[in-house]
Amino acid sequence: LLHMKQAEKALECFEVVLKKTPTEETRLLGKAVALELLGKQDEALEIYRTILAANPNAEEPLANTIHIGMRKNDTALVRESSEKLLTLRPFSQAALEGLAWCAFASEEYEAASKYCAKLVELTPEHFERWYNLGVAYQKINRLDQAEKAYIEAGRLKPEHPQVWANLGVVRQLMGNPKGARESYEQALKLKNETPEILSNMAGLLEEQGQSAEAEALYMKLLQKHPDWDDAWFRLGFLRLTRNDAGGAREALERCVANRPDWLEAQVNLGLALKQVGEVDRAASCFEAGLKIKPDSIEALRGLAALAIEKQDHARALDLQGRLIDLGERSPELFYNTGLLLQKRGQVDDAISLYREALGLRANFPEALLNLGHALKSQGRAEEARTCWRQALEMKPELAQGYFGG
Repeated sequence: LLHMKQAEKALECFEVVLKKTPTEETRLLGKAVALELLGKQDEALEIYRTILAANPNAEEPLANTIHIGMRKNDTALVRESSEKLLTLRPFSQAALEGLAWCAFASEEYEAASKYCAKLVELTPEHFERWYNLGVAYQKINRLDQAEKAYIEAGRLKPEHPQVWANLGVVRQLMGNPKGARESYEQALKLKNETPEILSNMAGLLEEQGQSAEAEALYMKLLQKHPDWDDAWFRLGFLRLTRNDAGGAREALERCVANRPDWLEAQVNLGLALKQVGEVDRAASCFEAGLKIKPDSIEALRGLAALAIEKQDHARALDLQGRLIDLGERSPELFYNTGLLLQKRGQVDDAISLYREALGLRANFPEALLNLGHALKSQGRAEEARTCWRQALEMKPELAQGYFGG
């Protein structure tokens, strides 16, 4: 009856015979299995414990206890039963499965990979075990082995989309964009418009510089899953990089509305708003970024640029000073700060920063030109002429703007 999946009738039979021999192991085991099939896990578990108390070496009750423990998400029960069973039968699949399950549950992926490797050695045509081995290897960054495990899983069950999706991720991490794309495309054929797969594929296209194709995939994803914030962010970023500030603003506003504490979204929205001329809202975004992370280089840089545009030199100088204090070392930062200091009459400091900028980028004619003006204001005419000559050799058109032709 048990083999015929008639658990209720089987249970009735076992209860009848157990009235005559209530401690007979085989009959108790049959009743427990019937209860387990009927979903009465706790009652079945009690019987298995009774059997094991009388016969600690009973393998089948231990194996069934492992399965109940996994269904109940009881790691301690699974581990204890698996270790006991493994001492009795060193290659017990139930014990190895239980220990692999425990390892995954506790994020001990190195151990999980060892148990899964032994399982696929015992059952080389078992899809789930190859798949789990791939996951374990992927988690510990053993990508070559993860790829092989997923390929085996795909061979056994080619219609399983997550295998191909995971294989795509692994190949992408391995620096194999062609293989990754083939895997993602296979996953999409099997389960079209899955957001994770579309997002991974779009990310791969971004990495390969295929921005238009990536943007189209993000749009496709968002048509079906409009709450996918990461896709809105990537879409906004791509639009920003191709100077579609209005489109970027629309996408990034969705991110900020859903997650106002998202630093990168606030900063990029600020940049988009600055480009479309909404400077007050841009400043608010950069300020929000600083509330999230007070030492955000990007937010400080955005506010400094706005202050320069407004000719609020004191504010700009303060912000750029904070950037320098935080370790920012770009030639543009030193140059712009030097300009502000020169306008305030702090010529020595300006000269020092122009030289810092030139130390980072020798071919910086604007820095040479303004260094020359600063030196001239100190009466160092010969040094100034040298700077101007070098600047004009690099960029002759500066003569028109600075010297009136």
